[in-house]
Order: sequence, then C-alpha cells, then structure tokens
Amino acid sequence: MNELLNLTALELGAAIRRGEVSIPEVTALALNAAQCAPHNAFITFTAEGAMKRAAELQKGLGDAVSPLYGPHGDQRQYLYSGY
Repeated sequence: MNELLNLTALELGAAIRRGEVSIPEVTALALNAAQCAPHNAFITFTAEGAMKRAAELQKGLGDAVSPLYGPHGDQRQYLYSGY
C-alpha cells in the first residue's frame, strides 16, 4: 500500500473516488511516512487532528467535485535573519 504515496495528487484522488482506498487510510500512511522520515521536516505534528479531518473528508466524498479533494499537508515556512 506504500505505493499510494508515490502517486500524483490526481492519481490518488481518482483512487479515492473509485473506492480503492479511503481518505483515512491515505492519511495514516502519510502520517507514518512523515514520522519515519529522517529529515525531521515537521515542527508541529498533529496526527490526531489530521485523522479527524480525514474522517470528515471521507464523509463528504460523495459531494466532492474537485479532483484534488482529499488530504493534504500544510507547510508553513518561517524565515529567520541570517539564513
């Protein structure tokens, strides 16, 4: 199932709409991959909130019109003087 993390956003959205995988399943895979990543790219990790939002998105899947409907990460960049 880790091959799902190599799909493009459009491919993953299509797999979700076809029912091949659920939004919570993809979210759990992405959270696990992020926790295991050696680069420590996340300052704040909110797995519980992500899973709650994934369940909400799954419930609204039937009404979704966007091919990009589904989970996504939030990246915030902070710039510091001297870097």
